[in-house]
Amino acid sequence: MNILDFLRVLRANRLVLLGGVVLGLLGGLVYSLLQPTLYTSTSTGFVTVAGEASISGTETALTRAQSYVPLINSRTVREKVAESGVDVSGSTLSAQVVPNSNLITVTALAPDPQRAADLANTALGATAEVANSLDPTSNVKVTAMEDALPPAGPSSPDHLRNALIGAGIGLLAALAVAFLRRVLDVNVRTTTDATEASGAGLLGAIPQDGTMKAERTAPLGVPSPRAAEALRQLRTNLRFAAVDDPPRVVMVTSSNPGEGKSTVIAGLAQAVAVSGQPVILVDADLRRPRQASQFGVDGRVGLSEVLSGDVLLEDAVQDLGDGLLLLPAGRTPPNPSEQLGSHRMQELLRVLAETHLVLVDAPPGAAGDGLHPAGGRRGRDRAGGAPRQDPEGPCGGGPGHAGQGQRPHAGRGAQRRARLRCGLGLLRRGLRRGRRQLRRLLPGAPGRRRRRGRDRGRHVATLIAPGGRARSSHRRRRPGDAEGPRL
Repeated sequence: MNILDFLRVLRANRLVLLGGVVLGLLGGLVYSLLQPTLYTSTSTGFVTVAGEASISGTETALTRAQSYVPLINSRTVREKVAESGVDVSGSTLSAQVVPNSNLITVTALAPDPQRAADLANTALGATAEVANSLDPTSNVKVTAMEDALPPAGPSSPDHLRNALIGAGIGLLAALAVAFLRRVLDVNVRTTTDATEASGAGLLGAIPQDGTMKAERTAPLGVPSPRAAEALRQLRTNLRFAAVDDPPRVVMVTSSNPGEGKSTVIAGLAQAVAVSGQPVILVDADLRRPRQASQFGVDGRVGLSEVLSGDVLLEDAVQDLGDGLLLLPAGRTPPNPSEQLGSHRMQELLRVLAETHLVLVDAPPGAAGDGLHPAGGRRGRDRAGGAPRQDPEGPCGGGPGHAGQGQRPHAGRGAQRRARLRCGLGLLRRGLRRGRRQLRRLLPGAPGRRRRRGRDRGRHVATLIAPGGRARSSHRRRRPGDAEGPRL
């Protein structure tokens, strides 16, 4: 993590940091207010030995002053102080010797300022009395040099210091939470996250710009210079992504609706058209079509009608000028997922890609709808790479039944019934194969009955007939007929 990543983490978690500081500040203040109020008072005296200098001190006086320090907070000294009429409850005594001198200071901490001063003045003399009682022959005495005075204000608690300490602790806790969120975050938030998650290079990054945001029914606006430059860079990167085999079909999708995919692909289509390359924009978001309203054209006839065979492709495509063609979404069909995943859609993309760069505005999560820009489904057979088809499969149409075996998403009950029909179909097919093998093994078994008047491969669908009309003929398929939709 570099300094830029660190700043991004701070910016992304600025509310967490602010909340941590505020909570720590309030916690420090509450803790400070709950503490008892104490006052501190200090008295000073010096230890002298009879017959020796009083101010400069001697070795005996220094040694005796050091011995008084442990006695200052003893029970015997406290009893002496209590006998003099000073309340010692809730108070604390401490003492220290000034370095290289015979001066000793006594500090008293008490809930009352006057009691703190009395306790400091009395404790110094009581300590000397207790020491002399332990050694009656001692000629050492303690002389008061500066009496303690009642303090003007409390010494504890320090509200400002406690508040600052609480704010610092809250800030550290908020930083720990911010970096823990960054470490445990699995969302894709930056370009680095996108490249690491996908294992692919970055083609372009479109900035968050006000000109790239619009309502669903609003027309497409003019992008700002920053957004336009990002779209041109994306166009150039797409063109040179594979020099030997440049992409002919580019699909743009998003994880959720309203993320701006339609605006981005519309701006990309304009950028490609300005460069002089023929481009066609296909609005494949059949549930939430957007391109017709963005370009201000009539979108009632489009991709849905072309796939259903009601309209010719040349009648549905609209010329927007500058080499840009638009195929609107058309009406919303009852089964948009099945139409987008059909063989007709793959054939349509293949035909358009022969002469134009095809930009597909796919619905959110287009991989789940079966739409793939590579020109086929995920399943490929081993000989030739054509889409895998099963003419007898009970759950999918064969080459002559494109889209007939596919069920619309009509809820869990319909999906369960579809799976049940699929399983029964597979069971019937297995029984038929078993009977055929049994006839081969048993001589004299009755031969296979011929089907009269029915041919499973008789239906030949015609998707697009340039210069003619879309039609479907119900005739018996001949050996020379091409399989699948013919163009």
